[in-house]
Amino acid sequence: MTNGDTANQFFGWLNYDDLNVEAYRYSAIVPQLVVKGMLLTGSDLLAMVVAGSVTHVLVGYAIFMLCAHFWRADASALATALAAVLCSRLSFYGPALEANYLLCYPFLCFGYLECNSGSLLRTTAKSIAAIGLALPALIVHPMGGVVLSCCAIAMWQVHALSGRKCALVVLSAIAWFVLSKLVFPPTGYETEQYEKLLSGLTDLPNAAGWHSVEFLLGHTWHDTAAYLPVWIIAGALACMLWRLAGPCSSIVVTGLVIGFIMLNLITFHSGDTAIMLDRSILPLATMIALPFCVLLFRMTGTPRTLVLSLLLLVIFLKFRDVSFASRQFAERYIAIEQVLGTMKEAGIVNAIVADGDLEDVGLVGSWALPCETMLVSTIHEPDSTGSSFPLIWRDRSGVCAQGSFHFGSDILVR
Repeated sequence: MTNGDTANQFFGWLNYDDLNVEAYRYSAIVPQLVVKGMLLTGSDLLAMVVAGSVTHVLVGYAIFMLCAHFWRADASALATALAAVLCSRLSFYGPALEANYLLCYPFLCFGYLECNSGSLLRTTAKSIAAIGLALPALIVHPMGGVVLSCCAIAMWQVHALSGRKCALVVLSAIAWFVLSKLVFPPTGYETEQYEKLLSGLTDLPNAAGWHSVEFLLGHTWHDTAAYLPVWIIAGALACMLWRLAGPCSSIVVTGLVIGFIMLNLITFHSGDTAIMLDRSILPLATMIALPFCVLLFRMTGTPRTLVLSLLLLVIFLKFRDVSFASRQFAERYIAIEQVLGTMKEAGIVNAIVADGDLEDVGLVGSWALPCETMLVSTIHEPDSTGSSFPLIWRDRSGVCAQGSFHFGSDILVR
């Protein structure tokens, strides 16, 4: 909660009375509601930081419990657990990234469909309920409709969803896409992504040199093996589909997976920060986990034992990946603590610091650094007045990056 974009949003949660909803993504406000509720009860900052950090994980856990113990939708419950880690790495430590919710919200709809596998569409109420349970995923991120549609088609191909139910989900996703564009105009960021997609389509001949391709390949084998377990599960899914559902189903579902990957590679062809590139591939976990778990429950004997062993290995490797990814965030937090300690010893309340000086202490300049340092300093000095010891950074050209915040007059310019 004290890192980057999340620190900026958390700062807003604490300082503004209204709910802060980014780009109309209303179903992503659960952690914010928890933090604001604690703020009303007078909780200290550290408790609110911890609560905000764990709530986005507990949302997924609550959906897992709902599928497993209330609906008895075993395949959806297992898929919720697998999706939570299958593509996760850096993005796990960005709880303000709405794409995280595409690892759990779709299972509200598919868990309900699994629970009512023999009765849905026989009553209008159940059809409306299914559409309503799809809305959190549709609202939380622009890719929600794509993920829900791909999952519905995959479930249809594995004969876990009838054609009518598949059509209900896909048509609901299309209807929401059209309605949302009329009611909620695209934000500047979304418009920028559409422009990047069009630009990438015109640059297809140079795909081998794209930053997105280098990132995906680099974290499959060369730099890390973070995405290798994803391809192992995807390969196992293709084989399971071929054996249990037929060649056509295997080709269709594999095509959906490849199509989603291509969509992200094209959109982010010019690159982005590591955490944003990691986030872009995140929803693939849901698309793979759901049909994989459905087919796993149909297997018997030695093949099922082999696939279960593979699944346990992949989950172990992914927990390890998520754990190792925490290092850079922990190192940044410690570096901020050290800089703030140095400032306190020197009696400096606010500072403008050049990029070179930041790099010397292991910090990378970020537009959100003032929010990060204010939060960390206030955690350590909860009784401090004013803005504690915020650190304002300046790039090598000498331009001060203060954002829209005012930090007082006690400034040291280096």
